[in-house]
Amino acid sequence: MDDLFFYKGKGNSQEGGKGKSPAASTPAAPKNIKFPLGTMDDFWTVKQEVPSSLADIPQAIEKLKAARDSWTARQKQELLKAMQEEMEEEAGAQRSVAATEEEEEEETNVGQEEEEEEAETNVEEDAAATANGDDNAPAADAAGELEEGEIAE
Repeated sequence: MDDLFFYKGKGNSQEGGKGKSPAASTPAAPKNIKFPLGTMDDFWTVKQEVPSSLADIPQAIEKLKAARDSWTARQKQELLKAMQEEMEEEAGAQRSVAATEEEEEEETNVGQEEEEEEAETNVEEDAAATANGDDNAPAADAAGELEEGEIAE
């Protein structure tokens, strides 16, 4: 309410020779700016001071530009950081998949090696039994394996 002042005007009197009025000869005081509440809220959201006069507007614009540039730079850094973390996670996942595949391959190789060694042992035993004149030894081994359930169908 302090901003409302009422003055009584003199009207359109044309009295000659008085010259300019005293109010017109003094420099104009800086005019206060009134912003809508939404605009003021926008300034507060970006943590900037609301300009109160026309003289404050260029400074406010510069501050807003600096705040925008700073925000843009932070967003780029956060985006790069997120992308880098995502790439590291993908690389870690690929390494763990590769390690799992290697472990499975090693387990498969170990199982195959054991089977090959067992087959070689059986062949050697069969050869030794046949050399000793025991022709039924390989058949006896196969029968024993069938009873134990070691041979898969």
